[in-house]
Amino acid sequence: MPAQFNFDHRLQSRVARNGDSLAAGHELEPLERSQSPSLYGSPSDRDAIQLITLKKITSRLFENLQQLEQQGEPVCLAVCAKYIAFGTSKGHVLVFNYDQSLEAAFFTGVPITAISFSLDSNSLAVGHRTGRVSIYELSNQDRPSHSFDSLNSPISTLSFIGKRHSALLSTTDDGRLVYHHATRTLFGFSCRSRTLAENVLASAQLLMGPVAYPTDTMGVLALMSPSGLTVLSTDPEVQTHFRVGKPKILAETDTFGCAQWFPATKEFPALAYSWGNVLTLIDVVAERFVDEHKSESVLLRYENKRRYPCQEPIVAIHWLNAKVLVVLTVSQRLFCLSREKLHVLTEQDVMNKHVKHRLANSQHRSFAATSAVFRGKLFILGKYQTFLGSPRNWADELFELLQSGQYINALETARIQYDGQCDLVLIGLPKDDDERHQKMHHHIMQMLEASSKYIFTDQSVLAMEPMARKDVLAQFLATAFRVCVSLKPDPAVYEQLFERYVANGLEDVYFGILEKFIRKQEITVLPPVVLRKMVARYVYDGRGHTLEEMICFLDLKQLDIDLTITLCRENHLNDSLAYIWNTMLEDYITPLIDALKALKKHSHEPAYRDSDYVYAYIAYILTGRQYPTEKPINYRTSETARKNIYYVLFSGAAVSWPRGTPKFHIVDEENVVDEPAFPYLFLLLKHDGALFFRCLNEVFEDTFLNDNEVFGFSSNSDTYELKVSRQYILDVLMGIFGENDFGKEYQTYLAIFIARNYPKYMQFIRLSNSLLESVIRDLCAYPVPELKEECELSLQSLLSVHKPSTSLVPLLESAGFYNALVSIYQSEQRALKLLELWIEQKNRPKAMEILERCFRLVRNNPGERLDVEQFLERHFTEFCTDPAAAAKVFSEHCQKLNSKALELSQPQKYEYLRAVFDIRSQSGLEVSSEMEVAYAECLLEHEPANLKHFVLGCKVNEKLMHFLRENQQFETIVEIHRRANETEQAVEDIIQALTYCATHLKNADNSDVLWRYLYLGFDIISESQLTPDLSQDLQPDERLYLRLVETAVGFFVAAEGPLLDSFKRLVQDAFTTLINIKRDHSDSFSRIFNTFLTRSSVQLTTLQEVRPVLDEIFQAYSHQEVIYEIILRLVNNDIFQELMVLQAKRETGWSLANLECEVCGKPIWGSKVSAQVFDAWQECRLQGVVRASIDANIMVFQCRHGYHTRCLHNMGVEKECILCRDK
Repeated sequence: MPAQFNFDHRLQSRVARNGDSLAAGHELEPLERSQSPSLYGSPSDRDAIQLITLKKITSRLFENLQQLEQQGEPVCLAVCAKYIAFGTSKGHVLVFNYDQSLEAAFFTGVPITAISFSLDSNSLAVGHRTGRVSIYELSNQDRPSHSFDSLNSPISTLSFIGKRHSALLSTTDDGRLVYHHATRTLFGFSCRSRTLAENVLASAQLLMGPVAYPTDTMGVLALMSPSGLTVLSTDPEVQTHFRVGKPKILAETDTFGCAQWFPATKEFPALAYSWGNVLTLIDVVAERFVDEHKSESVLLRYENKRRYPCQEPIVAIHWLNAKVLVVLTVSQRLFCLSREKLHVLTEQDVMNKHVKHRLANSQHRSFAATSAVFRGKLFILGKYQTFLGSPRNWADELFELLQSGQYINALETARIQYDGQCDLVLIGLPKDDDERHQKMHHHIMQMLEASSKYIFTDQSVLAMEPMARKDVLAQFLATAFRVCVSLKPDPAVYEQLFERYVANGLEDVYFGILEKFIRKQEITVLPPVVLRKMVARYVYDGRGHTLEEMICFLDLKQLDIDLTITLCRENHLNDSLAYIWNTMLEDYITPLIDALKALKKHSHEPAYRDSDYVYAYIAYILTGRQYPTEKPINYRTSETARKNIYYVLFSGAAVSWPRGTPKFHIVDEENVVDEPAFPYLFLLLKHDGALFFRCLNEVFEDTFLNDNEVFGFSSNSDTYELKVSRQYILDVLMGIFGENDFGKEYQTYLAIFIARNYPKYMQFIRLSNSLLESVIRDLCAYPVPELKEECELSLQSLLSVHKPSTSLVPLLESAGFYNALVSIYQSEQRALKLLELWIEQKNRPKAMEILERCFRLVRNNPGERLDVEQFLERHFTEFCTDPAAAAKVFSEHCQKLNSKALELSQPQKYEYLRAVFDIRSQSGLEVSSEMEVAYAECLLEHEPANLKHFVLGCKVNEKLMHFLRENQQFETIVEIHRRANETEQAVEDIIQALTYCATHLKNADNSDVLWRYLYLGFDIISESQLTPDLSQDLQPDERLYLRLVETAVGFFVAAEGPLLDSFKRLVQDAFTTLINIKRDHSDSFSRIFNTFLTRSSVQLTTLQEVRPVLDEIFQAYSHQEVIYEIILRLVNNDIFQELMVLQAKRETGWSLANLECEVCGKPIWGSKVSAQVFDAWQECRLQGVVRASIDANIMVFQCRHGYHTRCLHNMGVEKECILCRDK
């Protein structure tokens, strides 16, 4: 029996004890990443859109200075299916194919601001700074095929309408939307322009998509104005379909406007537009209507509006594909957003690309003509280069990681992609899991195969320290296992990895990582070779219990059952064996019979405990739980499993198992006739009665026993099943105990079992009163002290439903069942007995509980209450183990007992009285003066700082004042008189305090207390409202002032030695304070001072000794004004000098943190800058003046960041540091 026996403690298997449950599993510990960047690099910091330089085009446009001077800088671009075109600031157009070869070049004569290709790539529209629009055929660029009149404002954007070559739309810098149309006449083409709208921030035309949609022939157009968005159609007539208001969450008023359509595909057309920093996306739906004249019309409406507030204004919007938007902000940051919810997929900085822009009306920068998207490719015109961007493909990303030697990172990235835990659209992977898995599975397995070979021969790995190398290989294996968990490959992969790790002496690493994945139930299938090696390894290491847990986590259907059973039997893995028999073979009898045979074999070995698991096994199965995992047994086999176990245990005789074998007897063959009834129950009881009854205690909770019917098959039947009830089980137990002598301890176990379960299942169990009386006697006669608590709890449970015919008090008193006696005394309302019982206990429960209970019992019984109060008075100290709690109880129920607190020890008395006075402050409890004085004494000892506050809250009496004077609490006494307006008495007490302190003063270091009392006296007198007495030479307050001064002078006169200086200063401060108080009443001071000089008691000695002190006082006052003037002059001079130093530092300027411009990265200081800058700096240093006429084009801020002024201008900032403006 355990030292601390707990009958209600549930039996658990080793698996359940070592881990909460299978379902919870074990978290895989995070593996520390290697310090080697070549093996496990940090998450990819590469840009999602890879921008590469179009080298040939860049060379043609920017690098030839002669050509650049001749043709001008490129300012706009356009792309189509065949060409990339650029327009320059001097009116040249250059057209390249996708091999970056120049296809066409022509001169328009006017600076260009916008260009656009027709749908078939054969025509090119050119917009000029003058507002003129021309259309060129690429087959003949000598002159334009159509030319439209100047609009007197630069063209911002151009777009052809549909498939036509002679109609297009343009927007100008001054906000006009213009329709250009060329029609054939007898005399050629007539070119006309018509303004459709004004005050337009941006416009976008809905083009035809790959899927037919009603909008294809409507000429749908989106117009943005400062107040809202309008969507209209131009064919067959202009019609407005809907308007959308301007967002209310704009970050600024001076906004940029952008708009971009995506045509209909499998989804509706979508319109993305932005005002300032707020991006909005809507789906546009076309609905067909047929009117009463059977004419069909189409009406557009929008739905699914979603918004994304960016941190800064948006200057360009492009559709990368049907699922991804690309947004460029004013600080040249590129965002990729999903179409579905406008979530940010990626973000990258393109400031180093120096995206080209144009100032429109000197108000804001226009990026409309310097970036474009065509067929998923992003084209950007930079200030020095031209770029082509495309999103990184999943295969490209994996290839780059493998190429750089980051095998672990490559496998982890591949797994994330395979599981769909990343932005699939951006990397070109389908959202459909099956399609994505089919596309990637083969490639990932090839990666795993190759990297698992190469990592053991990688020179960077071999060069590591042994521990670091081991960690890296452990990380690789964990990543490989995670990949296998996701891909679910053939189990042979685990065997291949195992062979490679064993070949390199890393078998322990392999099984260490494998265990974590098995515990999480991520790896549930192992090949036979790995399983066999794992069993051998764990048994050799003495970790058989861990091995049993792991086997229970595996998918047994995928294992070699014969091999597994053989391994378990060889290594005595009983839990695993039981799990396999139960789950795979649905055999619940074999594990029980095997355990019983082991118990029989070792029945003469008291220390044998290897088969103790059988008790937990029985409890699990009979309560419908799978052993050893605690999962529920399959409902189809649960009832059969219970009946099988009940048959073996409660059929009453030995059974034959497996079927056809001889019956298993617990005695030798020659003694079969002496075998007890219910032999297997007998064997289990004999081995460990405590475990047996704990097992049955759990079993009794099962609803399977609710039926009173007992039903079983005959021994000749092949069905080993028995249906039993709780009554039947008790009858069997009583019969076994009646026929066999198990000893007193086992008899007590049976009594505990009956007493615990009878009250819970009275409707299913019938027991005689004589049997219950016998149970009570057995409980009170417990054989060992360890069973006392369990027996008492069981007795209390039984007494809740059974009333004995005779008094149990003597029996309970002899057994020492305190709690049971408390229950009986309480039911009989015998409060005094309760208190006596509590006093007699060695291990007493909390006194407050018993006190509260007793006071409730005697509430309506004055006689009993008097006895209780007298008993408490005699044993007051014993009930005050917790003084504060006792004070609360006695203050509520019996206040007169509070006076007994004065007999407690000093610490207890302090706690008790503190609680009493806390209650008084809240509820007005009456407390005697003796208790007040006692608490004051406690406060003086433990919390002297709180004594004054306490005394001032009490009604002052002679005892309390006597205590204060005895303990020199002068400040408290003075405050009492002060509050009572007893000024004269307060001053007398102060003088008494001064006298006491001066008498006991040993050295000058402790003299501060004299000044404290002196100033307190002056304050009290000055605040008092004494009645004037005109019949006297001195008024009442003047007499009191004189008393204080005389007291100080008296100390000075009597002083000698080291204290003389202290008392001299005290006299000086007394006179100084008095002069300050009487500054406005000089006659009053004169009366006091004359009286002081003429008073006979101090006339001779005082004048002689005090004269030097008074001389010093009067001299100090005469020179005070002069001193103030000198101090003022010195302070002003110091401030002036500090201000001059500050001004000089400001004029020296600020030093740069970096020598390069924070925007472009080019030098702004150092050897490579203009000599003009150095000349200006030298002049500033020599003369202290900066020439205002120089044009250094450099701006330095106090934060030490420096810029070219033109770079700040390009960023849209004038005099503000762009790095620090958000701080």
